[in-house]
Amino acid sequence: MFTIDDTHTRDMDDAIEVAFHPGGWTVQVAISDVARVVKPGGPDDLAARQRGATRYYATGNSPMLGRNLADWTLSLVPERPRAVLVAEMQLDPQGQLLKTSLRTDRITSSHKLRYDDIPKLLESDHPLKQELTGARNLAMLLLNRRRAAGAMVVYDLNNGWVTTEEGSLKQLESKEDTIGYIIIQELMILANTAVATYAIENDIPVLFRNHEAKSAVDRQALMGQITQAMTTPIIDLGTLQHRTHLLLNRAYYRPVVLGHFGLNVPAYLHFTSPIRRYADLVNHQQLQAFLKKQPRSYTQEGLEVVAAELNTMAEKAREESSDFFKGRAEAKARRQIDARLLDGLIPKEFERALKVELRSGQGPSDAMNEAWIRRLDQNTVPPICLTLMLMHESGPDGWEALREATVETLEERTEDAVTVLAQAMNLGWEPATFDVHQSGEPHAPSFRANAAVVIPGEASRTFYAHIHCKTGGTAKTVKQRAAVELLRCIVSRVEEWPEVTEMVVEPKTSPAVAPQTPPSSSKKVVVDLNKNPVSMLMELSQNEKVAPPEFGYSQTGPSHKPTFNCVARYKHFCVEVTAASKQEAKTLAAKALVQKLI
Repeated sequence: MFTIDDTHTRDMDDAIEVAFHPGGWTVQVAISDVARVVKPGGPDDLAARQRGATRYYATGNSPMLGRNLADWTLSLVPERPRAVLVAEMQLDPQGQLLKTSLRTDRITSSHKLRYDDIPKLLESDHPLKQELTGARNLAMLLLNRRRAAGAMVVYDLNNGWVTTEEGSLKQLESKEDTIGYIIIQELMILANTAVATYAIENDIPVLFRNHEAKSAVDRQALMGQITQAMTTPIIDLGTLQHRTHLLLNRAYYRPVVLGHFGLNVPAYLHFTSPIRRYADLVNHQQLQAFLKKQPRSYTQEGLEVVAAELNTMAEKAREESSDFFKGRAEAKARRQIDARLLDGLIPKEFERALKVELRSGQGPSDAMNEAWIRRLDQNTVPPICLTLMLMHESGPDGWEALREATVETLEERTEDAVTVLAQAMNLGWEPATFDVHQSGEPHAPSFRANAAVVIPGEASRTFYAHIHCKTGGTAKTVKQRAAVELLRCIVSRVEEWPEVTEMVVEPKTSPAVAPQTPPSSSKKVVVDLNKNPVSMLMELSQNEKVAPPEFGYSQTGPSHKPTFNCVARYKHFCVEVTAASKQEAKTLAAKALVQKLI
């Protein structure tokens, strides 16, 4: 038997042995027999219960059982005999579990391997090469079986991304760790699942590990999104991690079986880390009492108390860890803002910098002003940042100009507006609703789109769009336009935006009009200068099959009070206007072009 752990691991509590034979596989997972040394109710047990688990830090750890027990007496150190509790599992050639047995034993680990050793050893003449090859083959078989059964399983050997037992994405220290991590992860999941079934079959009260979705979740769709994200830049997985947490509850302990969503198994428990987790130690104490035909250490009621304590401690530890890393990330973001380094930030870091500024209660810094406008122009603002900017509850603090510029940009990239509203659900908003109706002849359809969204704690914000066009309009495009105007409604804090009729184009009387022929008297354009002139020009250019209007901008004045100059061209017309915002300048220029067309 041998161990595989992280480079710096000293508390080694599991060793493995894998053998393939004509009837299938025999897997032995030997776990340090902590329950033999740590007796229920004893001083070491009470201290471990108070800690709940080993705590890990950037520079070391704080062992649940104390340094001497964890790192030496109970650790499966190579060439040192150690007492263990062995779970032996028989599997058929397809990886289906056939039988599980438990026994106490004494072993001597032959090797201490590191995760990043495994790729090299699989290509070497190492004495363990054959067994490691078998372990790798079995691990991949088990992984693929779990994925086919609906478990949330992803691994990326090239970039070191794997899923935890709860379906969360985790990046390993190096991609070389991945195959070694997968071997241990799959064999430990196998052992924990097998022992859970063993406990149920033998009526042994234990702490099960349950995991549930918050609501009905399309498992296949969620896995499809995770798999698709593997082909995008790795940093984009941060958003997916957040969304996964919103859909799934945290796993928790209880002495009743409620199933495990992430693993998609009916029963699961923690058995393989009694040195590091108190729940595993409790389960070992219960299993040892059964094997030795002794009274159980815990009743069902006693296990409920322990489970509640462990769940509370785990939540508190998560909050403390989150606060620590959040504080450190925010301090780094503030330094980047002060040093005007926002342009080169990766999406996650730019998102953090934006959150820091939004939470400050002040207007945007000059660095954020400049970086935001440049990123808008270059289309490099992360989608989640568009949502944060537009959904921010800003007062008269200087954010309005950036919010208006953002809506103006979305007017040219309407498909992103729908994405922004969809992402608002991650902030606790209700989903935006769209109601699109088509009327008119099939060859000259008219569309009406209604859009609405409920802002938490406030009245609903509603937008109505009424768009008529002979050609070019579709249900999809009118929905996107409605999304833009709904965002404009939210930014303006106007509960009900006036209905907008973008353009009405009556049918042509003659189909023989050339594509570049100016509008004739047989085609009437109904114009209302109180309506959206930019969209009017875009629809007109599409209908007449001519080049769309062009808008060029320049900015003068201080960053807190800029002046925008817009030069607009359409057909042979050219106008130039000045305004206090880029959006206003564009609207005024479009109106001027419409006046010239009239």
